[in-house]
Amino acid sequence: MKKELGEHYSDSYYNGQAEDSFKSAQKVLEILFDFYKPESVADFGCGRGAWLAASERLGASTLHGYDGNWVERDKLYSKKIIFTPINFENNVEPIQKYDLAISVEVAEHVSEDKAENFIDMICAAADVVIFGAAAKLQGGENHINEQWQTYWVDKFK
Repeated sequence: MKKELGEHYSDSYYNGQAEDSFKSAQKVLEILFDFYKPESVADFGCGRGAWLAASERLGASTLHGYDGNWVERDKLYSKKIIFTPINFENNVEPIQKYDLAISVEVAEHVSEDKAENFIDMICAAADVVIFGAAAKLQGGENHINEQWQTYWVDKFK
């Protein structure tokens, strides 16, 4: 049975993954920040903002999170996160240009007919992107567009 996304992303979901998500973000971003120091970061599918909070800890000052309207603003991991509710099934342009755009484990929730628009939105937001999505056969709640990496590479071209 398919759940509405807002039902899936409950307190228990975020509480179960918060610490590991932040640790992963910290490790990946430490490597990036050794070579590139973005001051402004946008996260498309930010949840409560683990990747943004990790970016802040490493020196980013502008943090903008985009996700569904189910995200409770008072539970974001940093008070500095500007949050914009968004439906990734719509064609939406980001408010501004950022130094870094992030979208990790989100694109598999976007229908195939909207996938190119989703990638275009991320690429319009920043010239430097961190991206990852569930691979084919990974499985997961509401994964409607699991694809091999080559599919996403073609979208980024």
